[in-house]
Amino acid sequence: MHTYITGASGFVGSAITQELLAQGHRVSAQSRSPKKQKTHDNLSWVSSPKELNQPVDLLINLAGKPLMARWTKQAKQAFRDSRIGLTEALYRDFSERPEFAPGKVFNASAIGVYCGGQVAENESASLGSSFAASLCRDWEAAARQFEQLGSQVCCFRFGVVLDPEGGALKAMLPAFRFGLGGRLGSGKQCFSWVSRDDLVGALLWSIGQDNLPATINLTAPEPLSNANFTQKLAQHLHRPAIFPAPTFILQLLLGEGAKGFLLADLDVRPSYLQQSGYAFQHPDLDTFLQSRL
Repeated sequence: MHTYITGASGFVGSAITQELLAQGHRVSAQSRSPKKQKTHDNLSWVSSPKELNQPVDLLINLAGKPLMARWTKQAKQAFRDSRIGLTEALYRDFSERPEFAPGKVFNASAIGVYCGGQVAENESASLGSSFAASLCRDWEAAARQFEQLGSQVCCFRFGVVLDPEGGALKAMLPAFRFGLGGRLGSGKQCFSWVSRDDLVGALLWSIGQDNLPATINLTAPEPLSNANFTQKLAQHLHRPAIFPAPTFILQLLLGEGAKGFLLADLDVRPSYLQQSGYAFQHPDLDTFLQSRL
């Protein structure tokens, strides 16, 4: 299989790329500086689809500027450009070379697309109206353009991706190991997460599935409150967690990003994956912490 991937050097993309290569697939990875990247057997780096020399079986589009920043007007535009703008550019480039167009497109999205404070029991739950929700909706719409090229498009709505090697958990671990961790805000908000192992596993499992739905919730089956998450992480590290981060401090640091990202109350369930038989490696937080920390 020939896979074209954006965001291949990132926290999620690097793990997916390594697994694809381990399975013997050929990977073309997009980079702004392809000549600076290290090539390996079956891995080549390109700056755009215009450099391809064979058709693409699967496009995995992961690129996007991290949301852990103060949500200024300029930052919001950067979030959109790095997701929607890049996806539209990919579509234009493949449109100019339709013979290389991907058979399938797996596009990243996020659970921020849903209404906060409600349970999204399946992928047809009500969508939100916040900036985060509109960002996700527009990103998914940009990816759907590939259907005009005959591609099957599936958007994966990621929960918070956890792994000690990167992302949110890596950032939290030093404070928790020193006994300086604590809940965010009230801690009552629901925390829908997924291990990086399951994110990679579910994506690769989906390659072999026929008739994929338009969207798939990629979260662990058992979400929990932020306070409960904090308590379990601290207990596993044998440390107290008595230093909460007050809401007003988070708002000072991140502005609108505090409510839209860190304090978002999102209870999202992986309905399609469970009903279709995907076996989660880490269905609950205790299982994850015991195996990865």
